[in-house]
Amino acid sequence: MKMKQTKILKFFTVLISTSFLCAPTFGDAPTCKKEAHEKPCDPCKKEDQTPVTLQETLERTYMQNATLDAARAGLRATDENVSIANADWRPSLSVQGTQSFAQNYNASPTSRQHTNSTGYVARIDQNIYNGGGTDANIEKQENLVFSAKAGLFSTEQTVLFNAVQAHADVIANQDIVKFRQDSVSFYKKFLEQAEARYEVGAIGRTDVEAARAEYEGAKGDLSVAIGQLEGAKATYYQIVASSPENLTQPNILLELPRTYEEALDVACTNNPKITEARFALEAAEYNVDLQISELLPDLGIQGTVGNNRTTGTGNESHPKQTALTASATLNVPVYLQGKPSAQIRQAYQQVAQQKVSLVQTQREVEQATKTAWENHIAARESLKRYMAAVKAGELAVEGATAEADVGAKSVVEVLVIQRDLVQTQIDLVGAQETLVTTTYAVLQAMGSLMASTLKLNVRYYDPDCYYNEYKDAWIQFWQSEDWRYVRNEPCGPICPGPR
Repeated sequence: MKMKQTKILKFFTVLISTSFLCAPTFGDAPTCKKEAHEKPCDPCKKEDQTPVTLQETLERTYMQNATLDAARAGLRATDENVSIANADWRPSLSVQGTQSFAQNYNASPTSRQHTNSTGYVARIDQNIYNGGGTDANIEKQENLVFSAKAGLFSTEQTVLFNAVQAHADVIANQDIVKFRQDSVSFYKKFLEQAEARYEVGAIGRTDVEAARAEYEGAKGDLSVAIGQLEGAKATYYQIVASSPENLTQPNILLELPRTYEEALDVACTNNPKITEARFALEAAEYNVDLQISELLPDLGIQGTVGNNRTTGTGNESHPKQTALTASATLNVPVYLQGKPSAQIRQAYQQVAQQKVSLVQTQREVEQATKTAWENHIAARESLKRYMAAVKAGELAVEGATAEADVGAKSVVEVLVIQRDLVQTQIDLVGAQETLVTTTYAVLQAMGSLMASTLKLNVRYYDPDCYYNEYKDAWIQFWQSEDWRYVRNEPCGPICPGPR
């Protein structure tokens, strides 16, 4: 137990003794990650025994997390709204064909006549001007896409932070189980010694039962710790989609700023929630122009070409008739039941709402940054205290046990000191976990907890690829590419799919 504890103490002594938390050298990608797009990982396949670092946990999460995949699909669906808006500037073409048959009977004199008629009409309509509504709608939808893209980055940060918490939680619960196991071993041995001393009359029966009570309580605490560990592993699998086997102590992949002010400056610039709110405000402002366009004139042109041929009884044929028409339509709204006016007022209030939401988001980001920073500072200080407390507790247990052997300490006193040591060890584990999670909470508030910023060894998802491919598409209802992942190279005119 002391050897394991000494290793942990040395690791976190180095961690908190520096002003910066530096990133390690990036290692190879985890097994099954390099070909994740061609051959998805089998979650039921037994994991190999190689150590899994926090970086590898984040890489697996980035590639396999279902929440992140769903958010990417949601952004691609939002991208299509731009293509839908662009369609208003394109012509619409339709063709209608007709085939008719008529037959007439006369009683006197008896006769029968029939006619066949075949024809078609092709029509084209083109929007010329609709009060600026089409352009306003395009701008609105583009800003909504940019807002949704920022929302995807925010989701990515949340998912990666959850992965950090899951990784650290598994490690912490594993350490707690180890401490509980050591505690059970200690109390078992102490109970055996107490029973032996009772047999020779050195202590009373009360001391033996007190030792037995602590032993049984320690076994109960171990059962609880094992259950919590299994729960932590289940959470890890739900987030990462991989079994939490052979996890290593979590490390820090990106250094923090020296001061809170520096962290706040980065957060106000890079936090995706602020970017999301800003583009939502831009979209609301363009929506005002879109609603105003309902009160303005709109102009369109139409053209038709038609052909009709009729044949009658005896195959007599009438001349083929061809018709060409071209027209322009100007529509000037005069009064539309007051509906456009209400929609304009509503749009202005939505702008006001988005302005307030932007201010609120900025305040929330500032509060999150401040909270994460202060929690990080407090975690560093508490870790130092718990490290010192564990060292002192270990010495106290050794001394109390030795004194109990010569009768200088009672059994109850030794049990209390040992119980306090175990609790302090568990508190130290919690402080270690808190230091890691608060560090990444600061990075999340700064907008730096993303795969590209952390330099994860993965194939980065490019949210612009799908958008650039389909925003100007005239006719394309099929998708031959797997748009979940793309190569790291910049996209060309057509974004390549995975190999």
